[in-house]
Amino acid sequence: MFPRRSNPGSKVELWYNNIGGRMKVIDQTKICRKYPGSWVALKSDEETVIASGETVKEVMKKAQKKRYSNPILFRVPTKIIPYVGGFSV
Repeated sequence: MFPRRSNPGSKVELWYNNIGGRMKVIDQTKICRKYPGSWVALKSDEETVIASGETVKEVMKKAQKKRYSNPILFRVPTKIIPYVGGFSV
């Protein structure tokens, strides 16, 4: 998974390969704008925020109070910059 922003002012999207090799796009623009620099706990849909805070420990405590024992943890970047990934063979 990696955040991707095609050009300034565009949406922040999370692209990843799932089973079967298909790509799924998740728009995380609202999360990035609302929680810059924070840790967030997400539901398995990777879009719904369960809890947020300054530390992983704080976020996990909040998520566990809401009965989510295994959320997806994500550190929201403070600044969104374009990223073009690559690999070598």
